[in-house]
Amino acid sequence: MKLPQWYLRRARRILPMYWISLVVSIILQYSDMHLLPSWKLSRFTMDSILHALGLHVFVPEYFYSINPAVWYMGLLLQLYLFFPYLSKLIARCGPTRILALSIVTTVIFRFLGVYWIDRFHPYFSFGAFFGCRLAEFVFGMSFAYHVKNHVPAWVNIPLFIAIPLYFCGILFHCSMLTTAMSDMTIGISLFMILWHGSRHFPSLLSKNLSFMGRHSFGIFLFHYALWNPAYELIRRTGVQNTYLIYILLIMILLATGTLIDVVENQVQNRIARG
Repeated sequence: MKLPQWYLRRARRILPMYWISLVVSIILQYSDMHLLPSWKLSRFTMDSILHALGLHVFVPEYFYSINPAVWYMGLLLQLYLFFPYLSKLIARCGPTRILALSIVTTVIFRFLGVYWIDRFHPYFSFGAFFGCRLAEFVFGMSFAYHVKNHVPAWVNIPLFIAIPLYFCGILFHCSMLTTAMSDMTIGISLFMILWHGSRHFPSLLSKNLSFMGRHSFGIFLFHYALWNPAYELIRRTGVQNTYLIYILLIMILLATGTLIDVVENQVQNRIARG
């Protein structure tokens, strides 16, 4: 697939749903739900434009403004810009070398963020810039590469490595010197733990989770915006048990996000066929 076609496919999958989620968040902001009371009307134009372009992560005051969950979209768009070139590097130089290089790059960027850049942009090392999350992204690419090529050493990553690595990531948070490695370590180890868990699920549960995973983008984009409306809806039914409320809340958010994603995909497919 040629590069322009790849970018077009990614844009068609990501941007329409993302923009719809922004519109929903803004509408709910001015409803009686008071979703984000700190959001100002005077910032509407600039905030909306920066969010629509995925540039809001570079401006600290807009990082969490319209919908806090979509800070990740600004990071994702940056990573997708580099994805085709990273794929070529992995194919040419091998995934292990590129992964090692990406880990070094991430540690350097996060170290700079913690000790210097975060003074000017407090979310830099959190993920405002792609270099601070590059290792996790390249690890996913490397893992997919090895799974596709049936490399046993990667497909059967020992669980006794993943679990200690996870707790190491937590311990890294305890020191400013090692915090540059903490999120990267936690993210990679959690992926490995979930990978092992998914391989032991019953087939019926696995199929349901796979379906939800294919439509997780809709769940991610809309879960925060719909949290308060769904919570109020449940409370008005008379449910008082806190645990039951949150179980119902999670079910509603999962179902709603999945439904929106499925419908949007169907619309996209019909437009493409038309």
